[in-house]
Amino acid sequence: AEAMKVWSVVFGPMALRVAALVLVVWLVRRHRARQLALWVVVTMVTGGVLAALLKLLVGRDRPELLDPVARAAGYSFPSGHAANAALTAGVFLLVLLPFARERPGRRALLWTVAIVVTVVTGVCRVVLGVHFTSDVVAGWLLGVAVVAVTTVAFRLHQPRRRRPAAVEGVEPELADGPP
Repeated sequence: AEAMKVWSVVFGPMALRVAALVLVVWLVRRHRARQLALWVVVTMVTGGVLAALLKLLVGRDRPELLDPVARAAGYSFPSGHAANAALTAGVFLLVLLPFARERPGRRALLWTVAIVVTVVTGVCRVVLGVHFTSDVVAGWLLGVAVVAVTTVAFRLHQPRRRRPAAVEGVEPELADGPP
């Protein structure tokens, strides 16, 4: 249970937002990828705001267990941890995929890390007793949906792509270096 509590902090919403901010700074300073950095910010903020609004609209109380492993404040649906894990994993995956071009091992590693972080974060929230399974699934779906919608919107303003973002990333030219 302690490991799950630690995981929930390390991969909690605030830590993941800080990681996304570091990614934004790296994109702007190292790669001059301002549009991609903006996509990261818009994706993370949109997902965070939608998750918070859904919590208020649904107003679902957290599970009431006789002997809970952990406690959490606020409403339960959707899981903010699960939503932010899916958002952040999706964002990092789609930003970093161009760097794994022609490297199937790195590509597989990126996908594996994204899936493991997302799934383990959600499972921890259920096992800790602070969310129902449906809260976590809704958080995952929300995170994936926001990443998908913002990716489509971002790519509409780019030259036609032959391959999907899940294969080449949001901005495949990123790996080619700054303009």
